[in-house]
Amino acid sequence: MGERINFFVGLGAHEDSNSIAVCSSRDPARFAGTVDADVRQPLKALAKARASTPTP
Repeated sequence: MGERINFFVGLGAHEDSNSIAVCSSRDPARFAGTVDADVRQPLKALAKARASTPTP
C-alpha cells in the first residue's frame, strides 16, 4: 500500500448520462465530459483523461 494517489475522479450519475471531472494531485479539477449511462462509456472517457494528465 505504499502507492500514492495521483489521479482523482468525480462522477455525476444521472438516469440517462454521467458527467465526469478529473484532476491530478496538484492540478485543479477539469471537466472531462458527459457520457451515456452505459458503464463502458465512463471507462473509455477515464482512460482518455488519464492519458492526457501528466504524472507528478
